[in-house]
Amino acid sequence: MESRRFIQHESKSATSDVGQSYDWKYAVCKWEIDPWQRRIEGEVTNTIELYATTDSIDFDFSSELDVSGVWVDGEEASHYGFTQENSIFIKSDLLQSNLEHEIRIVYEGQPRQNNYLSFNQGFHGSSVPEIWTLSQPFGAADWWPCKMSLSDKLDSIRIEITVSAGNKAASQGVLEEVILNPDQTSTYVWTHRYPIPFYLVSMAVTNYAEFSYFAELENDTVEILNYVYPERMEDEMDRGLEIVSLMELFSDLFGEYPYASEKYGHAQASIPGGMEHSTMSTMSGLSFNLSAHELAHQWFGNKVTCGSWSDIWLNEGFATYMNGLAIEYLRPDEFDEWKAARISSITRQPDGSVFVTDTLDRDRIFNGRLSYNKGAYLLHMLRWVIGDESFFEGCRNYLNDPDHSFSYAHTDEFIQIMEEVSGKDLSEFFSDWYYGEGFPNYKIWYAQTDGGVFVKINQSPSHQSVDFFEIPIPIRLVGAESDTTVVLDNVIQGQMYFLEVDFVVNSLEFDPDRWILALSEVGIDPDINDEYENLFQAYPNPASTEVRFFSSTPISGLKTAEVYNVNGKLCKSIEPEGGILNGFRMDISELEPAVYIVRFQGFSDYSVRFIKME
Repeated sequence: MESRRFIQHESKSATSDVGQSYDWKYAVCKWEIDPWQRRIEGEVTNTIELYATTDSIDFDFSSELDVSGVWVDGEEASHYGFTQENSIFIKSDLLQSNLEHEIRIVYEGQPRQNNYLSFNQGFHGSSVPEIWTLSQPFGAADWWPCKMSLSDKLDSIRIEITVSAGNKAASQGVLEEVILNPDQTSTYVWTHRYPIPFYLVSMAVTNYAEFSYFAELENDTVEILNYVYPERMEDEMDRGLEIVSLMELFSDLFGEYPYASEKYGHAQASIPGGMEHSTMSTMSGLSFNLSAHELAHQWFGNKVTCGSWSDIWLNEGFATYMNGLAIEYLRPDEFDEWKAARISSITRQPDGSVFVTDTLDRDRIFNGRLSYNKGAYLLHMLRWVIGDESFFEGCRNYLNDPDHSFSYAHTDEFIQIMEEVSGKDLSEFFSDWYYGEGFPNYKIWYAQTDGGVFVKINQSPSHQSVDFFEIPIPIRLVGAESDTTVVLDNVIQGQMYFLEVDFVVNSLEFDPDRWILALSEVGIDPDINDEYENLFQAYPNPASTEVRFFSSTPISGLKTAEVYNVNGKLCKSIEPEGGILNGFRMDISELEPAVYIVRFQGFSDYSVRFIKME
């Protein structure tokens, strides 16, 4: 979902306890809508399979609506009622385990008018009415009986929407038929044969005009069906032309469009932004950025859905970043501006994590600065750390993993897949950038000397939850006629480097391609030359299992590193690989707790001390 505003709301439980006794299988939804009236007449039949025999079941459903009858497998329920504001219970002697049961609920009324925008009446053109729905995160029960769970999806759904004369109804899947009824109403029959979560079921009704584009994918031709306001038809046809390129790009990067056997589409509405309803996004208009964002959700959010609202960045961070990727590939001249705008948004406040701690708060779940922009930049930095090949392969593996495809996923599962593909331990990365708050402020000092440039990097995290952000830092050294970019492995405060260059450096640029979420200041400091008395540093120090050694100059001449205790006894000796700019790692797990001295033979016999802890 892309939203232009965030609305205060009443408290709501983050997850529903409803439906714990059954698997939600299939639904047939019949709704009657006249957009001149903000009301609904509905008949919803949910097919469920019970885990155990019981005498009652429940659904998420609003007590604001009038229920005229409930049937279980064709027989009237012995009793039903509302246990709380948003839950209906149904009693029957027919509810046996390991069997499928059809629960039919007939109802009508005006869905509650609240801040969730769940069931909306709007107007366009010359006061032409419309009805549209928006169920994420807590609004579905306001207008239809369902299971609001982030662990269960319907296997498929059939939606029949009967509308008054002159109107059309947009919804999920394939339009099987339009039935012209004797009373001049029309029934639009949509069928969607893919798993779908509760909040992606939708409808939009008004006097739509329609047009289609077609995207040629590797294995399919996909219709992109557009229901738009008649008065906006010409403008939206022009604005929406790039949707085909977006569909083809995302299919190339992340695998074929997930619903290729059905369609993709847009239904225009007076929504503040857009909502990625499966196969039919509800849209304020067909702008490039909004179209990219909502289309991206068909992969990240719809095919694989966040398994909790704490993990919402797996939906919104990805959709925001895919908007950025669309700009990178299709409008490359605008990509730097896009990245700069994300950084500006995120760094305007010093705190905030991508991880959502308060899932009762809709505004926090859908916080544009954190769940969207910082989530997107986390992905951009992950791509930087593990490389394009591993990043895109990992994303495809995540989408196609049988445990997650057309199901749900959590952040730890995404991390595991990315670690497997890249071969890197990403625990520190996600600890800093996902769970941690804020961002680094860098101060970078440099000074030219014979043969190169001395560089010193200091970092001040904007929030105390992270003591140090570890990430490789690209630095560009710029001369009058030459420039070069180097990547510095920055893991400790005040880390120093000597960079060999054969030209006069006029300026130094921090992260010229904006890979890192950070603020920076660069300056010249001739005095840092005096800080290089000892070329080697040890980190962490003290340490318990591993020490990393760093040099301010390339150490290609290093032959051996010998570890001695304070009595002069040789305890360990290794031969690091040569040609490493910033040093090497040493396993010290077998050493006894003590103070040790490491001598670097073959490199002017330098030494450094470290402390081994328990």
